[in-house]
Amino acid sequence: MPIYESKWVNLIKGYTMAEQNDKWEFYKDPSEGWRWRRTASNGRIVGASTQGYKNKQDCVDNAIRNGYVS
Repeated sequence: MPIYESKWVNLIKGYTMAEQNDKWEFYKDPSEGWRWRRTASNGRIVGASTQGYKNKQDCVDNAIRNGYVS
C-alpha cells in the first residue's frame, strides 16, 4: 500500500481492516503446481486456489482476481 493511502481510502475501495491483515502465501503443491492460500489473522484459511498453475504469474493473477493486492 502506498504511503499516501490511509486505512480510510482502503475502506472506500472495499477493503476492511481485517482483510488488510490477512496473510497471502504462494507455494508449490506436491504435483509442482503453484497455488495460493489466504489466512486470516486468527489463523483460519479464508481462501485458496482451486487448482495448481504451471506458471507462478498465472497463480498470482488468480489471487489478484480474488482480492490479493501486490
